Amino acid sequence: MIRVGSIVLRVDDLQRQAEFWEAALDYVRRATESDDFVLLRPRDGVGPNLSLDQVHSTVQVPPSAPTTGRGAHWPGSGEAGSTGQVGPASACPPIW
Repeated sequence: MIRVGSIVLRVDDLQRQAEFWEAALDYVRRATESDDFVLLRPRDGVGPNLSLDQVHSTVQVPPSAPTTGRGAHWPGSGEAGSTGQVGPASACPPIW
């Protein structure tokens, strides 16, 4: 059996996110002395902790297309032989 002890989320606005998750999940804060980290636990003690870590990160959705393999021939990729057409003959995007 696997037991999840804590789920970690990176957030930009630590206070706002802590307040949201406290209300949404009925979680309470554990006593911590940190300006960039909050640990929330279930009020009833059942379930995983939620760790909020104030770390700015950039999101890139979708991830960059690979330069080799199936993604190299996406329509409009500029690669030789690319027609820019979509249809059965066009390349499929990679599956992540």
